[in-house]
Amino acid sequence: MLLIPVSDDNDEGYGYHYQDFVHWGLIFVCLVAFGIEVYQFANYGVNGLQAFIERWSFDPRILGDNYLRMGFADRAVKLGKYLMHVDNMALVQILASTFLHGGLAHLFGNLLVLYMLGDNVEYAMGHVRYLLFFLVAGIVSQCGELIFVTYSNFMGDIGASGAIMAVAGAYMYYFPKARINFFYMILIFWWGIFSVPARLVVGLYFVAQVAEAVHDYGTNYDNVAVWAHVTGFAMGLLCAGLLRKDRDEPLRQPQARAAYNRSLRARLRNRQDPWGNDPRR
Repeated sequence: MLLIPVSDDNDEGYGYHYQDFVHWGLIFVCLVAFGIEVYQFANYGVNGLQAFIERWSFDPRILGDNYLRMGFADRAVKLGKYLMHVDNMALVQILASTFLHGGLAHLFGNLLVLYMLGDNVEYAMGHVRYLLFFLVAGIVSQCGELIFVTYSNFMGDIGASGAIMAVAGAYMYYFPKARINFFYMILIFWWGIFSVPARLVVGLYFVAQVAEAVHDYGTNYDNVAVWAHVTGFAMGLLCAGLLRKDRDEPLRQPQARAAYNRSLRARLRNRQDPWGNDPRR
């Protein structure tokens, strides 16, 4: 059976999507970075690709083997002190590694989710806030992975999944009534599209990631940065309310546009002119 999320149902997009240039810009940067990876592999082989990734990603082993014997709080302090030194380029490496991916499937999965949800979150936050939110989420989520890392996966990670999980957390906060459309195909005879509430899809995925992170602690998580996903989602959910562009205007998700239009008409009807006269007279 084939099951793929393909789009979301969200009314806020009408008349806006031509403006979501940050959303498309982030997708473009990920594609360009992956193109550079392909170029490195095609021209210099596996060793050349590995050298490129090591140059533009943060290797936590530089923190020393003693780092793994520390408690989580001590790890956070040591990591924070190391990142504060500008000359070691650690923050630049962490940020750059957000746009690198470990393969076509890794890239496709991340960009599919970003394509569906990112434009909506940019609409709610505004262009500048959304860009800063995504970049900071990339750093924070990877720091979460580094703090909770175990010996078996103490090698760093690449990919935008932590930042995209932050986008998913913000999306669930802003648009709890939205729905995700899934394409399904059973063999080649039955296929179609059905929709599921976004908060159910995103919420269940987050719960599954938390369960895997806790239950499988000490394993290599099949080389998946589970703690980056958990940290990113938590950041997006907690920060979304603070980053709203216009908190007085309801987000035009399903059934909210009519309520907004009613409230707008009421404000216009009750507004007085500069001379203090009621316009209804």
